[in-house]
Amino acid sequence: MDTIVGHETTEGGRSSQGGDALMDELIEREWAMFSTVNEGHEKVACQERPRTFDQMRRAQFESWSAEALESYLNDLRAAEQEGRNLVTEKYLHMMRATEPENYERLGQVAPTPSPRASQLVDELTCAMVRDTDELAESYPYLSVFIRPATSAGDSSVDTSFETYTRGELMTYSERTLEALARHQRELAAQGRSMTREAFQNTLRYQGFSSLDEAEEEARRQVQTLGGNEACPDCAE
Repeated sequence: MDTIVGHETTEGGRSSQGGDALMDELIEREWAMFSTVNEGHEKVACQERPRTFDQMRRAQFESWSAEALESYLNDLRAAEQEGRNLVTEKYLHMMRATEPENYERLGQVAPTPSPRASQLVDELTCAMVRDTDELAESYPYLSVFIRPATSAGDSSVDTSFETYTRGELMTYSERTLEALARHQRELAAQGRSMTREAFQNTLRYQGFSSLDEAEEEARRQVQTLGGNEACPDCAE
């Protein structure tokens, strides 16, 4: 999600936020991959914001089970040994969905998941998109600051949550996907979701104590910047 105005992260070197060795290693390895995407070309702004990257990824990983975290760390280690960049592969999967002609011209191929992995990607993506839709309905002003929920909202300047999530999940091993799917089902049985918890964690890193507090600040900013016509409930 975009940072709500006035709640940006102060940048500096990437540093641990939570003191969790496993999560620290996950983020360190991901940052090494993320910061070298398109190596040899000028870095984009987000590649110059290690602390923001740390917080956004930590917010997501805090919603996972220990089993999924350990499995994904093994994925990252294995990818590094094989000379693969999983973040590059994620963007390739996204490009194949949103810009197929550019993907073909690029000449790089992202590995195709196994049939079972593809089933799990579908299951997880559907659940996460549904949860994102529910969040947007409950917090309409906050929804202004997040990606469009479904691939119908994909454009040349914006990638939907669905396409982004699917692209990332397609880089995970079957074992990691199985662990995440189990965790998602367990949370759903309790009326919880990884998507909601990751969203709450993200807002916490931006200094908000609750979704309601963040929604009120988002409402104030939307109405201040765009007037009443910017209300997401009223916009055409």
